[in-house]
Amino acid sequence: YQRRVHGGHLEKLQRVRRLNQFKGNVPEVQGARFLSPSSSIYGQVAIKPGSSVWYNTVLRGDRGKVSIGSNTHILDRVVIHTGILSVRDVVIGNNVVIEPGAVVGPCQIEDGAYVCAGAVLLEGCRVRASAVVGPGAVVAEFQELEAGRLHSGSPVKTSRDLTAEERAAYTKKLQALTELADQHEAENTTTIEKLTEEKVVLKDVLEAQLNGDAFHVKPHFYTRSPSTANDGFVRSGL
Repeated sequence: YQRRVHGGHLEKLQRVRRLNQFKGNVPEVQGARFLSPSSSIYGQVAIKPGSSVWYNTVLRGDRGKVSIGSNTHILDRVVIHTGILSVRDVVIGNNVVIEPGAVVGPCQIEDGAYVCAGAVLLEGCRVRASAVVGPGAVVAEFQELEAGRLHSGSPVKTSRDLTAEERAAYTKKLQALTELADQHEAENTTTIEKLTEEKVVLKDVLEAQLNGDAFHVKPHFYTRSPSTANDGFVRSGL
């Protein structure tokens, strides 16, 4: 590794990567559906098949273990961290959705639960199967939320049964996220051949700009045409 100094601060340079070793522990990922390029996964983290971790999300298994079941989706800007006191591990079941901006400490989230955007789950709490944690709700330390109910408040103090329509909506959201994760995986997957092709295309695009040509842009390839009424880029075939 190289080092450089910024205003007296000695900084260690290292490559950006999704899976990071911590004290000899390397994340275990079994057939994940999608791991965002900007996600950061550290230490004792286990992810089962079909699950996804989205953009700018952090999974930190430094003081304990983070276990994520199958077909579970951890969306953008979620922070999941282990504990430093009596409870250290995070256990998340199958078919769970955790929406953007949630913060999850050492706790247990059972199968089919849904954690809405901005919720905070504190140390030792437990979210029972198919329960929903409402937007911005705070689940207190060692608090247990009943299965199949919507829980809200900061801290959580109110709950009610989910309606049939709400249950169906959460099921549809899970299915939609599964499909969307596949699409993002396809968009973020590349090969050496594709990178080489894109490098050649970019060179041609830059040359076209310098020469005042127009480009007709189609999926996966470009065709040059003389500039007439248009300057710059013309997108077509999409």
